[in-house]
Amino acid sequence: MFLKIAFGLMTLLSAQTCEKQTKTTSENEENPVEKQLKTDSAQFGNSKKNAENAANFSEEFAVQDSAFIYLNEGENRFFEEFEMNITFKKMLEDSRCPKDVKCIWQGNAKAEIELTGIYTRPFTMELSTINDAKKGFSNSKQFNGYLISLVEVSPKTTSAKNFEALKGHYKIKLQIEKIGAK
Repeated sequence: MFLKIAFGLMTLLSAQTCEKQTKTTSENEENPVEKQLKTDSAQFGNSKKNAENAANFSEEFAVQDSAFIYLNEGENRFFEEFEMNITFKKMLEDSRCPKDVKCIWQGNAKAEIELTGIYTRPFTMELSTINDAKKGFSNSKQFNGYLISLVEVSPKTTSAKNFEALKGHYKIKLQIEKIGAK
């Protein structure tokens, strides 16, 4: 008899918890900032739209907090202030003009970054040193209410040490900015 009563109370309690979660979810959907972030998250697969979104970022959002972080290639760190884990997986390309060579084009370096929020699955993004939507390069993308930007990649290649020789020795500087509605 006692077990039946306990089971009934637990069922009632879980039903009330589900009802509260449903109300909270519907209230959150009314928030225009969260709607925009969900839209932007859904568009992560389209690099041209990502570049356009990054270019139009200042018109839609205000940056509240900003910080710079440095990661070595292969390094994985948890940042409590951003509630996210950031991994600099690898450099995908480095076609930047070598230090000791004169070039016509500045070139591009592209890094693969993996982000995991406390309540999210891992998300992999590619960030470039240049922002050119026509060529499919984006140096900034949004994740969990933050704008993540690739600011700097070092070392630069030289005529003696190319991309292949520097693999595993790269270091990046990221800027992380909190996004808030204007």
